[in-house]
Amino acid sequence: MARNGSGTYTNPYPDFISGTVISSTQVDANNSDIATALTQSIAVDGQAVVTADIPLATHKFTAMKVGTASTDSLSLGQAQAEAFVWCGTAGGGADAITLSPSPAITAYAAGQRFVWMASGSTNTTATTVAISGLTAIALQDNGAALTAGQHAAGKMFMGILNTTSTVQVIGVQLSGTDPLIVSSLTVTGDATIGDDLTLLSDASVLGFGEHTDVKITHVHDSGLTLKNTSTADDTPFVLLVQTGETDIALNDALGKIQFQAPDEATGTDSRLVAAEIAAISEGDFSASNNATKLSFKTGASEAATEKMSLSSGGNLTVSGTIVIPDAGNIGSASDTDAIAISSAGVVALSATTEASATATAALTTAGGLGVAKDVWIGDDLVLDSDAAVVSFGDNQEVTLTHVHDTGLLLNSTMALQFNDASQYINAPSNAILDINATDEIELNATLVDVNANLDVSGTMTTGGNIVIPDDGNIGSASDTDAMTLSAAGALTIGGSTTVLGGATYGCHVQAGGVKGTGSTNDNSGYSFFANNSDDTAQFYVRNDGVFNTGVDGNSPYNLTTASGDNVYVSAGGSLYRSTSSARFKTNVEPIDDTWADKILDMQPIFYKSIATGDVGVMPENWTHYGFSAEQVATVDPRLVSFKTHDYHMGGAEGDEEISTELDEPIADGVQYVKMIPALVNLIKRQRDEISALTARVLALET
Repeated sequence: MARNGSGTYTNPYPDFISGTVISSTQVDANNSDIATALTQSIAVDGQAVVTADIPLATHKFTAMKVGTASTDSLSLGQAQAEAFVWCGTAGGGADAITLSPSPAITAYAAGQRFVWMASGSTNTTATTVAISGLTAIALQDNGAALTAGQHAAGKMFMGILNTTSTVQVIGVQLSGTDPLIVSSLTVTGDATIGDDLTLLSDASVLGFGEHTDVKITHVHDSGLTLKNTSTADDTPFVLLVQTGETDIALNDALGKIQFQAPDEATGTDSRLVAAEIAAISEGDFSASNNATKLSFKTGASEAATEKMSLSSGGNLTVSGTIVIPDAGNIGSASDTDAIAISSAGVVALSATTEASATATAALTTAGGLGVAKDVWIGDDLVLDSDAAVVSFGDNQEVTLTHVHDTGLLLNSTMALQFNDASQYINAPSNAILDINATDEIELNATLVDVNANLDVSGTMTTGGNIVIPDDGNIGSASDTDAMTLSAAGALTIGGSTTVLGGATYGCHVQAGGVKGTGSTNDNSGYSFFANNSDDTAQFYVRNDGVFNTGVDGNSPYNLTTASGDNVYVSAGGSLYRSTSSARFKTNVEPIDDTWADKILDMQPIFYKSIATGDVGVMPENWTHYGFSAEQVATVDPRLVSFKTHDYHMGGAEGDEEISTELDEPIADGVQYVKMIPALVNLIKRQRDEISALTARVLALET
């Protein structure tokens, strides 16, 4: 017996006493027993096989060789590195991959785990895997076969055998910038994502609420569907756009929905906001005021600007055309089809109320009515005013006016024509009435009584026209030749003090035109005037050709507008043209950068105009962008036009221009065009700086 059941070795004859005889039997027995014990021990070269478990108690194996076969022991280093689960880059094809773990496995077993890198090909359909040359088995995602794209090229994956015929895939990203890829993920607490959240399914859903009563669903190649899944009454999907600002002032935006072309698109419009819907405050918010309008902006080759707005009071303002469908209707809450518009643009009113006054009938207009084509009236036409006017002609040169309790008045020198153009009645002046006929005028009465002087100068032909001799005269009692009619039909009006002037200078009617001729070729007088009812000159041309429009309240200089183009009108009412020719310039030199930078000190402003040309013409709430002439003058007075004098017409004849110098010049207008040189200077400098920075960036990138 080499060892007892506890592994203790004892020689059969352990004690040999000194001086005694040791028999060969005893020695042979001990040697045989020792040989047996050695045979039953573990040989260092591994010749003997261990037949039972080896208890190491508090000890451990050290300096073990790394296992290379499935029957080899595993070292701690291999366990730490999980080398036995790493399979490297997958082999095989995109839809039938192979894995080669080391050491190789000899059979599939549930619970086995493997990690691998997908090859450069992404799967196109259901995918299989063969591990260590064993039979190919199915790769699954949460129990379902993989679909195209789930085994993405170059991505890390981990698979766990849930049976000996299927591998459940868990996508893993061990390094790089790609997100974690999992087949299913449940988070019971808060989740914070530092970058993108990508839902790869064509029908992916974001659910909100304990029962996912609100859902946002991706619609393939279309967009998102926003839905409240509740079936209760009046449960729509509500999208709330709210600002975090607590101090809402006029024109602050409470929220915006913007529409834009893709950033990657080509062309200058790709980064512009093409359209926008915004909620804009109409005043400072308080506990009793939250007036807000909806602003609708659109654009074409420019950033979108407001084209329509709906005020807090329900007023709809549209800058363009309102279009309804062909044969569509416009109506009120009580009469939805009050106005019908056909496809041909014909407007029909459903009401048939007959007019009894200006404020009654089916159609009433408070501000007048303009019709571009014919008007057909099936019954009476009533002009209700005591001074009602019927006007004729494109420029309304002919009017027929109702004179209260008297009759009808044909305006000015207009004619009442009969039969053809040669037969008419007209009044060329307040004192003369002309009756004209092609052949004769017949007065069929017992008596024709002329209660006035009948003065005929020249030949009177009873059967035709009244004719005076060639170069004959027509005049007054004191000036019998005031007017001369030549054989060619030229009418000459003489007299040095006549309204039309004399033979040397004045106003001449010749060759179908009117010519005003001055007495001099300087600025000492005026060759032509247009006066108003109080004989004040409102339009006049000076002898040297200077054109003036008058300086009273109706002159272009005083009728200003903040929204029109800047045309230079002097304080005296003169119009000037602008020139940039070098022949009008001296001491020419480049613009200094310091001067050009001054333009950045100017303060752009947003304002509402009270100029006379805007009040009552522009919409009540119309606003503008621009500058204040006074502020611009503090930056550079050369960019401002100044008013230095007050002008008015006076003198005995009302044709003398009188000026009064102001105590100090008044900044009156901003000369926007003069800002362009400074802006060009700034742009050129920025271009050079951008080019230099671009070169540096390219150099750094290279």
